[in-house]
Order: sequence, then C-alpha cells, then structure tokens
Amino acid sequence: MSHINHNHHTSRILSIIIALTLFVSSQTSNSKETSQQPPRSFALLIGISDYYQLSRRPWPKLNTGQELDTIRELLISKWGFSSDDILTLKNNSATKQNIISSFRHHLIDNVKPGDIVFFHFSGHGQQIPDDNDDEMDGLDESLVPYDAIDRSVAAGAKTNIRDDELGILFRELAERLHAGTRSPGSITVSLDSCFSGTATRGILIERGGPWNVSLDGPKPRPFPRGQMDGPTGLFSAGEAAHGNYVLLSASRSDQTAHEENGMGVYSRALIHALATSPADNTTTYRTVIDKISVEVSSVVPEQSPQLEGNPDSLLFSGKMKSNALASAGHRVLYDKEGRLRLQAGSIHGITTQSVFSLYPTESTNYDQASSLGEAEVQQVDPMQATLTLINGLSLPSNRITNQGIIGIEKLHSYTNDPLRLYWINKPNNIKSPVRCSELYKAITTQHVVTTSEANSKQHDVSVLCNERTNKIEVRRASSSTPMIGLPLDQKASESLQRTLKEFWRWKHLYRLQQDNPSANVQIKTFPVIVTLDKNGFPIERPSPYPNRPPTQHLTEPSNSYFMIELTNTSKNPLYVTILELGSDGSVDVLFPTNRNSTDNLIAADGKPHILDYRPYVYIIKGPVGQRSLLKLIATRDPIDLSGAIQGSIQRGTDRSGDRTSPLARLLLDLMNGERGATSNPSSQVWGTTDAWIEISR
Repeated sequence: MSHINHNHHTSRILSIIIALTLFVSSQTSNSKETSQQPPRSFALLIGISDYYQLSRRPWPKLNTGQELDTIRELLISKWGFSSDDILTLKNNSATKQNIISSFRHHLIDNVKPGDIVFFHFSGHGQQIPDDNDDEMDGLDESLVPYDAIDRSVAAGAKTNIRDDELGILFRELAERLHAGTRSPGSITVSLDSCFSGTATRGILIERGGPWNVSLDGPKPRPFPRGQMDGPTGLFSAGEAAHGNYVLLSASRSDQTAHEENGMGVYSRALIHALATSPADNTTTYRTVIDKISVEVSSVVPEQSPQLEGNPDSLLFSGKMKSNALASAGHRVLYDKEGRLRLQAGSIHGITTQSVFSLYPTESTNYDQASSLGEAEVQQVDPMQATLTLINGLSLPSNRITNQGIIGIEKLHSYTNDPLRLYWINKPNNIKSPVRCSELYKAITTQHVVTTSEANSKQHDVSVLCNERTNKIEVRRASSSTPMIGLPLDQKASESLQRTLKEFWRWKHLYRLQQDNPSANVQIKTFPVIVTLDKNGFPIERPSPYPNRPPTQHLTEPSNSYFMIELTNTSKNPLYVTILELGSDGSVDVLFPTNRNSTDNLIAADGKPHILDYRPYVYIIKGPVGQRSLLKLIATRDPIDLSGAIQGSIQRGTDRSGDRTSPLARLLLDLMNGERGATSNPSSQVWGTTDAWIEISR
C-alpha cells in the first residue's frame, strides 16, 4: 500500500500545542483579573448614500440609511450590544480620515482581549492600481468614502481606503483581542459593496463601479510575485482564517452587489438572518451565510454572497461549534424556472432516485420530527441536482426563498451504477456461525451491487466468503491482495454492506474525469532529500534529487519522500483539492490539510507552484508494487465535497465506530472557510487531473 504518512504534520501540531499550553500557563496569573470581566461588544457601522455630485463622473446615490438603522437596532435589542458601544457614520461623517480615525479610537483603543467587534460598510467599492506590488492582479480593492469626488481610478487612488490600509487596521485589532488567555474574541466584517461593476443601469442599483478603459486607461499588468486575493477580493487568500476573523461579503470579487427597494439586497438578507437566528450561542456563521445566500439568490441569482474565515464559529462569540451532520447538508434553492435545486451534483456523488430529508437552515436537530419532508433526485448535473417533493409534500415558496432549507441525504440510490460483484464461496462441513449462502442472499438484495454482469474476469469487486476460516476477503478488480478483511460473524452482513458502500464512493472518485481547459491544473510529484529533527519535522527546505524532474508517475522505494508541484494553465484562479486513492480502497486528503485555509487557491499564471514543504512533504509507505492515484479536482468556486467523501474508507480509522471520519469532517467544509451560493454559472466549471505514486524495490 502506498501510504502518504501525515505523522510529520501531527508532530508539528503537537509541538505547537505544547508551546501554547506553556505560554497560556505562564500568563494565567497575570490575566486572572481581566478574564473575570464579561466581554463587551463594539460595532462600527458605516453607510454612504449621498456621494458628492458636482464632479464630471460622480458616484451614484445609494440607499443605506434604513439598513444601518435596522442593523443597529437588532444589535442592541437582540444581540447584546450596548448603544454606547455602537458608532454609526453616515454620509458626510464617513470621510476617509474619519473612518480610519473612528476605527482606531472606537475599536482598537477600546477593546480588550475576548471582546466582540462588528464592522459593517454599505457603500461603493472600487478597484484601483496597486501601489506597492503586493497584489498578483496588479489591483488594490478599496472602499469609497464620502469625500471621493469622482469615479475615475485616478481620483480613487487618492481618496479611497485601500485593502492594505484595512488589513493593517484589522491586524492591530486582532492583536488586541487575542492577547492573554481569555476567549479569543470575535471580529466580524460585513461588506455590502463590491469592487466591480457592469456600467449598466436598471431596476437594481449597483454598489460599485467598473474599470472604464476608455477613460481610465488599460488595467495595470499583473504582478506574479504578489499575493492571491480571496474570493471577496478585500483580503488575501487565507488572511481571514489566519487572522481569526470572519468576513461576510455581498458578492464575489468579480460580481456586482445590488440594492432594491431602498436597501441593499445583501443587507436586507443579513437583517433577516440576524432577526430570525436564535441569540443563544447556537447560531454559526455557516447558518447566517446560508440564510443570506438563499434570500439573495432569489432576487439576484448572479450575486453570490461569500464567507471568509471559519464557518463553524459561533456568531458574535469567537467560540466553535462542531456539527458534522449540519455541515454534510446542501442548500436547496429555487432556480429561475421555479425548479427545486440541490446545490450539489454528480461531482459530489449525488445520484438520481436518491432521497433527501429537508430541514430549515436554523435547525439544530436533524431527526424526523424536525424534518419539513422529503424530496427525490430527478436529474443530476455536475454541480446541481433537480429535486421533486414526495409523499404529497408542498412547501410554500417563501419557506425556501426567505428562510431557506437544507437537504441531507437519507437514502442513496445505486440503481443506475451498482458495483459488479463476483462472489466466491468456500463452504465447510462443520456449521459456521453464518453460512456464506445466507450472507450472499442478504448482500445481493441490496441495490449497491449486481451479479448479473459479473464473472471472474469482469467485475468491480470480488468477495471470498470462507467458512473454513470464518473470514471474508474483499478484493478490488485486478488486485491480488485483499482490500479489506472482515470476520464471518453475526455482524458480517452489516459490515460487508458498509464496506461495499464505501467502495462505491471510492470507485466514484476513482472514475471521476473531466478534461477542461478552463479548469486545468497539472499535478506532478518529485522525490526530495529530507533532514528531520527529533520530532520528525523537516529542519530545512527539502532538496530535490538532481536529474529527477517532476513527473506524473513517480516510482520510488518505501520510506522515500516527495513533494507536489501544481501548474494552473487556465485563465482563472482555481480552487484545488488533491485526494489519494489507495489500492486498498482508502481515501486520504493530501491538500489542503487545514480546513480553514485558502492556500488551495492556485494562481492562473501558467507557472509551477510547489506546495510549502512545512505541511506538504510526504513519505511513501507500503509493499513493493502498490500504487496510489492522486486525484486533483479543480473548480472555479470553492465547493463542498462531503457528498463525494463521507463514508469512504480512511486509513487508521476505527471502522466499527463513528462513521463520520476525520477525513469526512475535513471535507465537510472544503470551501476552506468560504461558503457561497453555487447557482452561479462559473460554479459549473471544473476539471480533474491525475498522478500516480508506485512503490519500487
């Protein structure tokens, strides 16, 4: 078995935990008095409606006053904010100087470790030329203050608040909140603005302006050594997660944010989410963004709200909540044709005739009593599936468009793609606890397998049932060694059914293929020389072997080390997930390993990117001849692959215990801290590439 060993990651994490524990212990006595004080909640709310109108290209007027007043009222009446700790800046009070000064004096100077901070901006946003070569695309994203007198990028470069300036402010704020031993505190950033536009007018007012080539000149050239932006464009990829704050944004960086009927579409959805979510330390940012996305998509399908940071943090708390079942669900929306659409498709392992239980997005219990009803999958596309309500169920449209629902798979259908099973009996004259013939009958009545098209040469999986040894051996086609062994006992039927379902998931991922020039990231591996410290962590950057260039088929002896090189040849940045599919039917995540990281956003520069050696150097383990497939899945938008992974075999897990493995829990949030509605056409863009690792003598 070609085993990619993650022990080095574990050693590093344990050493960090030990160091943090010692630090915390040393600080406890100094912070005891502070830790006994309850946290305070601060808010800075900014809204600009009446921009300066006397220039040649003035910024269009907006309607932000009502949303700011309503958000402020909700923070006080429901979420425990004091009116004295909320500062609101409107129109002429929201100049660049006053916004920055208010951020420093009202937030940074006042907060203490463990406090809560909410920052909201409603107004225009704009892309302007990067002024310090830190942006890969050559552009800074910026917020447009009241004293921005003109829409030209030249004027914006002088008056706007750049993302770099905001980054400095938020880092200083985070340092104040996270000092000491109290709760880490909470920073929530909410933006109802965007950094692009279409230059068209209509019923929906846009909050942002486009780059006008005829007036502003050509866009700056990309700077390949700069940092990749996250999906909202405001922070660099991974900055929110690393800074331990959460960013909610009205749209993706290449989309426009809109307002309708005197309020921002996003802000109205945010208000509804805050008003309907319980303020009892059960509401997560995942719940909030799900509600926002459902409502926004019902008004503006092409506007996809985004979340950067940890979606399982509790709203206005900083504490964590883990709910694997809730994470395993998928949003259910109505599309433009009025069809009920599950925001997951064939790439996630969704199949026709599967049945989903439907729950409100605010649910904390996922039992039958809490269910709204059930729906069956009628049609499956790569990223979405069409549902039909069953058992006479009827849901009012506002139940879905305003409050939103989540679908969790209740029954998976294997009818259209069952495993071809070849069964071998080895009977015994002495009566066994379980007869193979009885087990065969129980297994073949399950839809996960078919025997009609299977024989010794043509099959997906074979089962050797041996009454002489009271053992069951499960083999993958073309494999000479058992994939897994099971005891032939009273639990044999249940264990074997579970194993076959897990192998179906493995086969689904193994066969997943999509050649797409618009989503093409080449994966190659290369052997390296590694020097480890006593904890098994690389002391310095590993050295490649001379004359051993990166390859898609690496053959190395056991106990060798290798690293991974990625090259994005498409025109857009792509999110990348790399899975290892072992010949034993196991599935492991090679990249990314941090569930809240956005390091898996690969730039579209056509240049090789070597994954950082600190977390991403791997060791090969196993017998000679074993092979593993490295399956790379590239997508235009971050996606949740829990449907494709959950239930697959993972090395080292107790197969008799919890069926939600650490691997499954990792991929339940594979948006790397970013969740957005997947109804946008770009979310249909995906592709795969493969590489192989084979163990030699």
